[in-house]
Amino acid sequence: MKNNTCRNLALLSASTVLLICSACSNANKMADPNKKNNHPESIAVKINGTPIFWGEVDLRARGFLKDEQEMAHLAFAADKEHEALNYYRKRAIKVEVMRHLMLAEVKRLGIVIDEKDHQRALEKLAPLMAQRNWTTNDFFTRSPIGEAKTRLEFEESLYTEKLLAKVTANVTETTEEMEKEIQRQSALRQTRLEKIDSIREKIVAGANFAQMARHESQDPTSSKRGGSLGEVPRGRFGDKIDNVVFNLKPGELSEITSSPDGFHIFLVTAHNAPRAATETTPAIPETIALSHILIRHRNLKYPEVRQIVIRNERRKYADEYYRSLVAAAEIECVFPDLTFESLDVRR
Repeated sequence: MKNNTCRNLALLSASTVLLICSACSNANKMADPNKKNNHPESIAVKINGTPIFWGEVDLRARGFLKDEQEMAHLAFAADKEHEALNYYRKRAIKVEVMRHLMLAEVKRLGIVIDEKDHQRALEKLAPLMAQRNWTTNDFFTRSPIGEAKTRLEFEESLYTEKLLAKVTANVTETTEEMEKEIQRQSALRQTRLEKIDSIREKIVAGANFAQMARHESQDPTSSKRGGSLGEVPRGRFGDKIDNVVFNLKPGELSEITSSPDGFHIFLVTAHNAPRAATETTPAIPETIALSHILIRHRNLKYPEVRQIVIRNERRKYADEYYRSLVAAAEIECVFPDLTFESLDVRR
């Protein structure tokens, strides 16, 4: 019995040593993405000789994965976790390569930032965080890579943004690109118009309005109530919509009606006559019980189209600039198929 116990302890110790050694064996060497236990100080990528360690990349990748699970409800089988993590490890490596190369350019060109740059960046961050019911401070304190590193990278991003503004400052629209964007906007309008026309045809053929509103309407508030906008007095939505909806009979469906928000189908379910004031109650104006289905679309004016074109052209130029930095760099990566074609690390 004693011999068996000793033998089992010896086997356990040997297994532990092997496990530890397998993790230690590639410390300061290139990691193996097919392994599940790379040493945190094994190397994920070298950029001009500077190593970025597996532990850093893995931490960021796990943060990406957690974010997708929480915000986009990403789900996968338990045995696919390593595969999923490798997908996000690739994205994390792209982040590290971009940071390294762009900050080297910031230093080379002597880019500086000031407090106004910092304040503008926080103002841009606030509405993005509001979508998560976070404050800007939450962005830093709840980051999976840690508050200190997140604050550092936020600061770095200000320099990068200033760099890109400098190198793309002279990029502007071309006649060809303007024509393409105008055509694209026209096609987009037609597609959305056809979509709401299809929805109306289904309702006319017998589909339930409330169910269609829940599934198809792009008004996030009323769609949850089957399209209901509640009791609506004259003037709430302007004369154009008033002239449509207050002339509908209860149960009558409107034609497709446009507004600055997009294309609507309206349904009136009740007309409520105005009531005169009494000694104890104020006057109540005429109202209707109104529902709608909305497909969003904005008819852009020429200056807005121009800004879209300029933004797209500058993004393309920035990607070309970044690719030139990549081409001049020595990058050794554990994922041989990984490319660095764009500043958008999701591509």
